[in-house]
Amino acid sequence: MGLDITAYSQLKDTGRPFDWDTDEGEAYIPYNHPDFATRCVEFTPGNAFECEGDLHACVGAYSYYGAWREQLAKLAGYSPLVEGLRPYSEGAWAATEGPFWELINFTDCDGVLGTAVCQKLAEDFAAYEESARLLEDEEFLYTYLQFKAAVELASDGGAVVFR
Repeated sequence: MGLDITAYSQLKDTGRPFDWDTDEGEAYIPYNHPDFATRCVEFTPGNAFECEGDLHACVGAYSYYGAWREQLAKLAGYSPLVEGLRPYSEGAWAATEGPFWELINFTDCDGVLGTAVCQKLAEDFAAYEESARLLEDEEFLYTYLQFKAAVELASDGGAVVFR
């Protein structure tokens, strides 16, 4: 199992619940994790949506994503709070804001990032891209650029769905 993301742009609510049998090709904004419901307030979960564009990415195993988020938290300058597996992520989780905070302090499997959050994250990804490239870690950069493309697309009236 692993994390897949789908980014959508220019979502238009059809006003009806999504039907798996008849809505092939329509965007679906699923149930959002209750701990992170405020990350997507623009769209009604469970409805079918028309969209102008979409992008799908297979991020990888949840363990890979956790390690990638740890690198992202370190890149963003969060202070390590504990020793062990995820000290920089712990620093981000303890914060209330900061670069990439909405992504680092977010579920890794069943959430939705709405337009406003994606716009903020797109600014963060643009601001830190040069620093990400300087790490000379091709795998990290590949995932970084996947997320950058996803949040940029979703910044245009869309959302990023985590599955």
